[in-house]
Amino acid sequence: MKIRFQSAKLRHIFNDYPLLQARYGEELADTIATRLAVLSAARHLGAVPRLPPVRLQSLHRSTTQFTVDLIPPRKLRFAVLKAGAAATDGPKNGHVGEIEVLAVD
Repeated sequence: MKIRFQSAKLRHIFNDYPLLQARYGEELADTIATRLAVLSAARHLGAVPRLPPVRLQSLHRSTTQFTVDLIPPRKLRFAVLKAGAAATDGPKNGHVGEIEVLAVD
């Protein structure tokens, strides 16, 4: 999947590892980078693990917003931007082409 960011500031932080570490600390920055690698490598949301430590979840039963676990209780929240027709069936069957990182909650 392609990964975009909600703002230029967030994109700048997430694409500059020293800034990511300064903002979130070394351990959380490592976990964020790992989750982004998992999301980037996935062909669709169904390929993202639903079990810990990654644990993809729908946000409030949404079909467009999801989270993956970071270091508890933190989560990486993102939205589906481009999806095929099957995406309305949920992440198991949806073929997502692009996501937008919204926040670290």
